[in-house]
Amino acid sequence: VGSSEYALESVPGVCCVMVRKGLLETPQEASSSFLDLRAHLTAQAEGAAPTLAAPSHAIVALREALQVLEAEGGVAARSVRYARLSQALRERLAALGFGLLLKDTDASPLVQTVLAPRAATYDFARFRTHLRQRGFAIDAGLLASRPTFRVGCMGALSDKVISQFIIALEDTMNAMELASLAPAHT
Repeated sequence: VGSSEYALESVPGVCCVMVRKGLLETPQEASSSFLDLRAHLTAQAEGAAPTLAAPSHAIVALREALQVLEAEGGVAARSVRYARLSQALRERLAALGFGLLLKDTDASPLVQTVLAPRAATYDFARFRTHLRQRGFAIDAGLLASRPTFRVGCMGALSDKVISQFIIALEDTMNAMELASLAPAHT
């Protein structure tokens, strides 16, 4: 299951599902009409009206996003762009003193997990708000064992956007007096 807003660079509202057809041929009780893939497939095969109204704006946006993907050179070319931008982001974060959870060889090009600074002035909520006010969104880390935050590196990004993010990050570091960036709990 995948959604349209991430690597396809479209708006939310469309879910792509790949499943072996045989799994849908066995009647099973779905937990909701939204999740009843068998009913959707049956209606489609019979030429019946969809069981739910399609989000027209999302379908149009997805069609455009697929055309942009094709013009970019397809999935392979987009993957190369994401990998290049991710590596640039990782290098720039390391140059600022941020620790990264994974080595380059183990990291995904889509999301980077960054070790939170040890500085007493670091507060994730304030850090995120400061970046958001400058047009950038980060997410809290998902690890219980150490404080981290996550930076997405997918979507309509470019070298210019990475540079603008680093400038916003430096501004945030200065505003929060984060001179020492020794990662927390390394």
